[in-house]
Amino acid sequence: MDQDFLRALLYRAEGADLDFKREQYKVSGSDAERSELVKDVLAMANAWRESTAYIILGVAENKSDFPIVVGIADLHDDAHFQQIVNSKVHPKIDFAYEVCKFDGLLVGVISVPKQKRPFYLPKRFGDVNADTVYLRRGSSTAIAKPDEIALMGQGDVQRREPPKVSLTFKDADDEDISSSVRQLVHVDFGDIKQLPDYREPDVDAMYSMLNMRHSTNSDYWREGAKYVADKFGWVRATICIKNESRYSLTHCKLEFTVKDGGGNSLAIRYADDLARAPQHGLKIPKSLYDIGRSVDLEVVAATKRSPSKCIYHIDKVLAGDTITSDAAVALTASESGLITINGQFFAHELESPLPLTCNCEFIVEKRDVSFEQLQRMLMKKRRP
Repeated sequence: MDQDFLRALLYRAEGADLDFKREQYKVSGSDAERSELVKDVLAMANAWRESTAYIILGVAENKSDFPIVVGIADLHDDAHFQQIVNSKVHPKIDFAYEVCKFDGLLVGVISVPKQKRPFYLPKRFGDVNADTVYLRRGSSTAIAKPDEIALMGQGDVQRREPPKVSLTFKDADDEDISSSVRQLVHVDFGDIKQLPDYREPDVDAMYSMLNMRHSTNSDYWREGAKYVADKFGWVRATICIKNESRYSLTHCKLEFTVKDGGGNSLAIRYADDLARAPQHGLKIPKSLYDIGRSVDLEVVAATKRSPSKCIYHIDKVLAGDTITSDAAVALTASESGLITINGQFFAHELESPLPLTCNCEFIVEKRDVSFEQLQRMLMKKRRP
């Protein structure tokens, strides 16, 4: 969980989906001590709410101002909490525990997605009674009434509308790539390896001696050919996910592949892997460009058995919010026509993946380019 989202939670008041705890839960000791964790998670899971609930540990409530972050010393881990809770409750509760750093202190965060209810304990454990449905009501824990329990079993699925998620791809000008026809030019330079070495124009010998750091990139023309091929043969695009539902979606993942009108799979690349404009002098190592690569975006190369695909991880998409990937992908087509981006969207709140599609039309031109034309293109940086 990132600090901005955690800070936003701390600005909110406690309620049916938010609880602040000054102390860490006990994972050892008496049943009464350990049952506090079970009771609180149980109450959150049974609460009447429309989105994920959170229990934040290491935070003292301050009714008149921002909560006081005191931090936790005992970190524990998710496995401890899962074992204590889900070895007692029925059915098992889907929840997660993580430790986050906030303003230099460590806090624990338990997230409980909205899910089918009710939950209860078949056998008494510590201070939690058997066959009793606890729930979070306001900022306190209560016991559900029989009519509430009946509604929990019937109403959750009926009350929640189906999720609405849309997928778009934006170009460098923040325009939807499906809103207009995109033009690609696939250039053919022949065997790029056969292009001549680049040589600097003759310079004064004394200048060369004084400028000892001067270096010539002999691969300039070959790198230039790759740059032109990538620049005009691929379209850069960022991924935009909009949650049009009335509830948040958490722990999300988008997977997509691309196909042309004939059903043939097309390649996907990291936009940062496209060739960069060549330099006449000292080359910049490619590894330096990868330092800031997004860890949320993964491009999987094609194999004999599976097509190229992209995987985009998203922690959370609030209701009505749009998330845009930090990194961009690169798309292409081999022939003119419509390409289809076929995606599957996963989230904790979804019982099955949500299919998402996006179309884009390309006009593809293929052109042979001579070495002389390449020279002019690199000098003027114009289209082939």
